[in-house]
Amino acid sequence: MELEFSNTCNYSSNRKTVKCGVPVGSVLGPLMFSIYIDGVPCSVDNSSNVIMYTDNKSILTADNCYEELKRNFEDVLFNTLTFFRPIC
Repeated sequence: MELEFSNTCNYSSNRKTVKCGVPVGSVLGPLMFSIYIDGVPCSVDNSSNVIMYTDNKSILTADNCYEELKRNFEDVLFNTLTFFRPIC
């Protein structure tokens, strides 16, 4: 079976300057992403565990005391949000 395209159109978008990050679909994108997220476990304190698989991250924290669990969760959330803040 062959597909034929009789009315092929060329589409293009306007160029934009990238001031922060890496353009989607770039060759360096996956490498830069890996380097960027590699530091996530270091941003979380010792009371929590980071599970990383490809582009998915889970941060686990546990404690017997509700108040300690809440404090740990707030610390982890603050540290993670601080880690991912835009630099530019």
